[in-house]
Amino acid sequence: MHGHFQESSPSSTGSGILETRGWTLQEIVLSPRILWFSSSELGWSCWSNTACECDPKQTSHFIDQSSEHLKISSTPQPNQGCVTDWLATWRNIVHEFTKRDLTVLTDRLPAIAGLASAMQHQLNSDYLAGLWECDLARQLLWTSV
Repeated sequence: MHGHFQESSPSSTGSGILETRGWTLQEIVLSPRILWFSSSELGWSCWSNTACECDPKQTSHFIDQSSEHLKISSTPQPNQGCVTDWLATWRNIVHEFTKRDLTVLTDRLPAIAGLASAMQHQLNSDYLAGLWECDLARQLLWTSV
């Protein structure tokens, strides 16, 4: 089983406001299968493929091909890439999540902790208040740009 995290643009999915909500990112990242509805068609994605009504046999324009995509499985996936790849994926998820809106702002840390819990299975590392133990030194040695 493998997958990817899709940062799709509102214009590609037609979902607009949903692309700005924090809980929808959790659904995209954690769900093994997703149905996308737009005003013109239906699309779907799973761990290994993305398609739409207009082109059911192939990945199509329904999902923005230039963006990076990761799904987090709830069980460890051996041979799923090295820890460095998973840490890069985590940074992308955090970056996308921080751009999204939450109804209750104090829910931000508990919400990201839910995603971290799933990621912990892949990294096999402890999550320490937003940082990963396996990469703690590097994560603490950042500078502003």
